[in-house]
Formats: sequence, C-alpha cells, structure tokens
Amino acid sequence: MPGRSVVLFSLMFALGFCLPPLYNTFSGMTDLNPRKTSQSEFHKIELAQTQRHVQVQWVAVSNENMPWRFKPVDPMVMVLPGQVTQTYYSAYNSTDRQMAAQAILHVLPAEAAKYLHGINCFCFQHQRLRGKERRLMPLQILVSDQLPWHIETITLSYTLFEIPQPTDNDLLATAHPSGFAL
Repeated sequence: MPGRSVVLFSLMFALGFCLPPLYNTFSGMTDLNPRKTSQSEFHKIELAQTQRHVQVQWVAVSNENMPWRFKPVDPMVMVLPGQVTQTYYSAYNSTDRQMAAQAILHVLPAEAAKYLHGINCFCFQHQRLRGKERRLMPLQILVSDQLPWHIETITLSYTLFEIPQPTDNDLLATAHPSGFAL
C-alpha cells in the first residue's frame, strides 16, 4: 500500500509540472488565453500609444468687469501625448488706460489636471497691456503619455481677472531696506 501512495503522489507531482506547458501549447493553438500577449501585440499597443491623439479645447472667459477681448487663436487642437504642444491666446485691451490681468486655469475633466504640464504659460505671470494694445500670448503644454485612455478630450478654460496695479506708494511700502523689493 505505501508503494502505491508514493507512485500516485509522484504521478500527481509530475502532472503538476507538465500542465502549464501543455496549457500554453493548447491555448496558443486555439487562442483561448486572453491574458497572454505576444510580442507583436505589445508592439501594436506601443504603436497605438504613439499614434494616440487627444482633443484639447481652449476656452477664454473674461469676468464681467474685465473689458479685454481675450480668446484662443485655435479653439481646438489635437495633441499627441508625450509631445509639447504650442498655441496662443490673443488679448486686446479695449480701454484707453494701462491694465494688468491674471489668468486662472480650470481643467476638465479634473482627473486630467495631474497629467497636464504647463511649460510656458501666460498664466504664470501678470499680463500688462497699454490702452488699445494687442498681444499674442504663448502657451506650451505637455499632456503626459500616462493620461488614462478613457480621457479623449481635455478642456482648458482660462478666466481673465483684472488685478490692481501697484502705485508708487505700494512699491515703497514693500521695498526692502537694501533697495530690493520683497
């Protein structure tokens, strides 16, 4: 009796080692293993990633007290994730006085914001325009190639707000004793 148990145990042990190669051979012939990906399929996935385009919509909003005309030059562009994209917004100060403005960005869907990298943006600085002055303001972004596949469109909405310009008294009040502004 003990001899039969050893033989049976040995057969079961050997069968355990043989099953994975037999399964792989069988599933390779019949394509029944959806989890197994061939090298050519990996290449197709990589190629699709490099050919994937995401629609980026540019929106400009001036708050009700902002008299500037502010708009994207191209309201929609197709971008390739992983590559830098450049576009422009145009701004026109329709008043006769110099004004300063700041743009605030809002990204939709919000999930996309962490995959969006601003390289150069007019929103990083205050924008000053003399009366009746027009300006193209550059914007360079990078949409990460890690952007989830379910996000096919990203909307970047910039809202323009007037900011008060410092007076000479304001500048004196913030000056450092050494003469450098803080």
